[in-house]
Amino acid sequence: MARCRRYIAQPYWNRAGGIVAGEPYTFLSATDAEEGGAILSRQAVGVLVFQQWVDVEALIFEEPAIIAVYGQVPRDAMTIDADGPEPWLSDVA
Repeated sequence: MARCRRYIAQPYWNRAGGIVAGEPYTFLSATDAEEGGAILSRQAVGVLVFQQWVDVEALIFEEPAIIAVYGQVPRDAMTIDADGPEPWLSDVA
């Protein structure tokens, strides 16, 4: 499979341990993903709708482009490289 663009709506659910990601839904267009995200947001605590270029064979996933955010979505879900300590800045090696 060659490089392709995917449109995804990722729901987030409120569970005992906090907000957790559910099964992502793939759509054929950005409009469909946005509408699907709006529908999912009626039950989920939050939904992140994004598009992303993917090469499955080479396992290359480009930075997602956010289309819409509904409700509460963890900040770490907004990017591939979430906030956190940089490993090369640690004194422990």
